[in-house]
Amino acid sequence: MIAPSSSPEAQMASAVRVNTVLPGWVPTERQLTKWWSSEGEAGTMRDQALKHRIMSDEFAQMVLFVAADDGAACTAQQFIVDGGSF
Repeated sequence: MIAPSSSPEAQMASAVRVNTVLPGWVPTERQLTKWWSSEGEAGTMRDQALKHRIMSDEFAQMVLFVAADDGAACTAQQFIVDGGSF
């Protein structure tokens, strides 16, 4: 999905903005209920700069930003919402 945001067509379009928003691990309610463990949580917190779970509403806020007029100057970009994973 990264290629479409940097394709020649996207670069030449004057009125169309094409961006990608890439999520890190965003836990769902089912994942938290069935598979999430304290060990898994500790590993995630160890491997990301922001020490909290990245929830779906945080990911959605980035999508809304690039879709709204606030993101009018953003095109051909990849936005990563992963808490600063390293």
